[in-house]
Amino acid sequence: MTTMLAALTLVALTVQAAAVNPDAAALAEFSKRLNAYVALRVELAKKLEPLSPTASASELQSRQAALAAALRNARVRTKQGDLIPTVVQAKIRDIVRSDFQRRRPAAQRAAVMEVPTGPLPGINKNYPERAALPTMPPLLLANLPLLPDNLQYRFFGRHVVILDGDVEIVVDYVHNALPR
Repeated sequence: MTTMLAALTLVALTVQAAAVNPDAAALAEFSKRLNAYVALRVELAKKLEPLSPTASASELQSRQAALAAALRNARVRTKQGDLIPTVVQAKIRDIVRSDFQRRRPAAQRAAVMEVPTGPLPGINKNYPERAALPTMPPLLLANLPLLPDNLQYRFFGRHVVILDGDVEIVVDYVHNALPR
């Protein structure tokens, strides 16, 4: 009885928090979508032939390519915004722009010095092989919503990309997050 009461109380508090704070509900939805993506990746990886304990670089690349192909196939109809709810996209834009406003011009330039430009890779597309993978400034990263299991925020042009580091494909992005 106590367990059921505790569960009902938790559900009521969650519903109340979502009603009071729409950002919290959107962030919870974002987390749920990201975790579903990671669970899909794990399930697809289980279907692949296991690597030998002393796998070569070519075997690792083959497995990575096979997993990327399986993910693309499973997410064939995925479009921009499917993982990142609109409210969270706006929040990420606000966080990035606010961070850049606090930086001196030299720090702004340094933060984007190695950011690749060119056409943004689409959802489920490989991150360009020769494009730099600059890290985001640590203070900015600390303010962005947490990402699970080797999903990474990266800048690409003016956009914030969520990159799957295991297979190096773009899983979603926030368009025009960086100020001009």
